[in-house]
Amino acid sequence: MSASVSIKSVIPTIAGLLICAMSSVGTEAKRALPIVGVGKVEGYSYVDSTTMRLMSEAGINISQCTIDPGTTARSPKGDSISDDNRFLNFDLTVENARREGMQVMMRVWDSSPKNTKETDPTDRKWAGWYQLWTNLVKRYGEDPAIYGWQLSDEPPVAKFEILRAAKDTIQKYDPQQRPVYVNMIPFVPNISRAFGPVENCDIKDYDGFISRFDEVFDPEILSYDSYGVGKYDGRRYRKSDIYRNLAYYRRRSEQGGKPFWAYVLGMEVTYPKTATHRHETGYWTPDAVSMGLEARSALAFGAQGLVYWTMVQRPDAKNTDGDIVEAYPSAPIDLYGNPTPLLVAVREVNSDIRRYEDIFVGGTVKDVVFTKDPAPKEKLGLDLYDSDAGFGPVSSITSDGDGLILSRIENEGRNYLVIVSFDIDRDQQVRLQFDRPMKHLSTNQTTTHTEITISPGAWAIFSEE
Repeated sequence: MSASVSIKSVIPTIAGLLICAMSSVGTEAKRALPIVGVGKVEGYSYVDSTTMRLMSEAGINISQCTIDPGTTARSPKGDSISDDNRFLNFDLTVENARREGMQVMMRVWDSSPKNTKETDPTDRKWAGWYQLWTNLVKRYGEDPAIYGWQLSDEPPVAKFEILRAAKDTIQKYDPQQRPVYVNMIPFVPNISRAFGPVENCDIKDYDGFISRFDEVFDPEILSYDSYGVGKYDGRRYRKSDIYRNLAYYRRRSEQGGKPFWAYVLGMEVTYPKTATHRHETGYWTPDAVSMGLEARSALAFGAQGLVYWTMVQRPDAKNTDGDIVEAYPSAPIDLYGNPTPLLVAVREVNSDIRRYEDIFVGGTVKDVVFTKDPAPKEKLGLDLYDSDAGFGPVSSITSDGDGLILSRIENEGRNYLVIVSFDIDRDQQVRLQFDRPMKHLSTNQTTTHTEITISPGAWAIFSEE
């Protein structure tokens, strides 16, 4: 079993922004879990006031806003790169966030070199991108509504040096030294299959890939996207990769003393049948079960932030022949800005998380085990509950479903037991024996033995008395 890790030691390095989102912009910050809602992700986009309000009401406290530098290289008048019109959408987004007591994660869409060309960070190709970031940071650097700056999503090795150069540029002009954020591809067994061969590169596996990124970019926040419920020809199933990634990033967080964020799928994604691909695959329509499973599992493993991808529906992706290659049938907020039933599910999950967030924000995960192997065929190497040794205050635990995650967390001198159900289909009847008095936080009942029901993707949390 792994050693424990505390995130508290890294807070001063980024002025507390990693675990303190503003409760009201311009007022004193409180301990609040960063929960990011990704808005529109393409083109000359911004987060309008209605979308911002809907996200805030659903428990989101940070909105990501993206612009494409290709669409803003010139304003409609053909003015220069520093023209105020270039940043009109960001201005509107920041204003809307401030009105809702939220913050903004700014992102400028980056044109990624694939692997072997245009990888020199001093190349003139990137000068405009660096200058755009310089202007953005100078413009918004003093604004408390800005949470941080996102540079890229799932970059290849070839772009690490470029991202580092952009990070140095941002930090040169940012008086608050906010987080400079990059989200990484989740675990893949063959990294060259994900990005293609990398010339003059000795990286052989995923750990080497992330290690190289850590060495070159030195991120303040570790982040990846991996989702828990897939679909195959109309059937849903639990994906094992969610636990492989949680275990991996918890370990890296321990080793490097850096917090990690995990993604929650808010938008349905479907890969339709084609002549060459005979099965419909993708991710199941998100609901309170799938989003709860992803969010609560991440927190049990020590995640210090969550990212909902995405809160706003995207148009379907099509190939050059006009065929849909990636469909987005539903999202919490539809293409026309209207709330959908998925938004109710987001609000339900986040409301529950907000109720207990003080347990997780800045907490130390002492250990995590599974009562049953969630993917025995995968041989993920996950730690399993030992009935002879027990687990902290747990001397005995049984359940009648797929199994549970058990996590021991310490925060400000208090010890907690977090139990997450990874069964996505049915309630689990759980019997517990403790070797000391434990309070069930949802009922305020203190006991040394209890029988409870945990719904799919839900949790039960106890504190030591």
